[in-house]
Amino acid sequence: MTNNLSWADFEKVEMRVGTVIEANDFPEARNPSYQLLIDFGSEFGQRKTSAQITSLYSKKELLGKQVVAVVNFPKKQIANFMSECLVLGAVEGKDVTLLQPGKEVRNGLRILLLIVFCDTFAKTKLSIMKKLLLFLALPLFLNSCKNNSEEKSETEITPGKFEQIAQLQWLLGTWVKQNGKEYSQETWSQENDSTFTAYSFVEMNKKEIVFAETMALEEKFGNLLLTVATANQNDSKPVTFKMISLENGQVAFENKSHDFPQRITYSTPAKDSLHAWIEGTVNGESKKVDFHFSRKN
Repeated sequence: MTNNLSWADFEKVEMRVGTVIEANDFPEARNPSYQLLIDFGSEFGQRKTSAQITSLYSKKELLGKQVVAVVNFPKKQIANFMSECLVLGAVEGKDVTLLQPGKEVRNGLRILLLIVFCDTFAKTKLSIMKKLLLFLALPLFLNSCKNNSEEKSETEITPGKFEQIAQLQWLLGTWVKQNGKEYSQETWSQENDSTFTAYSFVEMNKKEIVFAETMALEEKFGNLLLTVATANQNDSKPVTFKMISLENGQVAFENKSHDFPQRITYSTPAKDSLHAWIEGTVNGESKKVDFHFSRKN
């Protein structure tokens, strides 16, 4: 592969989960196809598309099926039909298997990166295309993460608005830092009223990822919980930190049982500036690592 996709290009692609609510024949299409109407929730609404999936799916079994589609491509005229999104699937010959969440999730959830590294790969110098597996499963990650805090019944739902996470709107956006040949980026997005998601990475020489992690910030049960999955740390399993303070453009999270870090803090000391730091105890000695970012967008 010679024309490698850059990270910046990839993050422009809006992949969302939607549910098929209509499936009709498309006799005017050049190849056997269906016309689909997919519900992507309140943010993106209902969108039409055509899909060459007639060999593996009947119209009846498509109804109610959740799929993954790109929703920010330009509209495309196909015969007498205007396609408004692009459904994703795995292609083998003339057969197309739809890409789907492993369990039902909310319509409109964005597909981000849950990064999985093979154990045999070097931990500090990784080829972005050959040594990095990008598993498009953050919606499942959010649903499967188990908090290190006490488990509570799903019926214990905090009433009212999500006032704590609403105070962290300043965190949303893309934050970057360039230090010689090292480029760092952290991107935060709002999934719904109670949840932010993020991914961050450090890239060397514009071609090698040497650090990567995904994050979910959720307000539930009256608490703010920050769940982090870091490649090649803790077997890439998610670790949850509970908020311990929130005031004046600064939020801190703590998990005393974690090896390092035990605390994660974000602050916005000035407009379009982000200061994050991790800290804790390593071999009986205090350790702190600072990260300074500027807003990209």
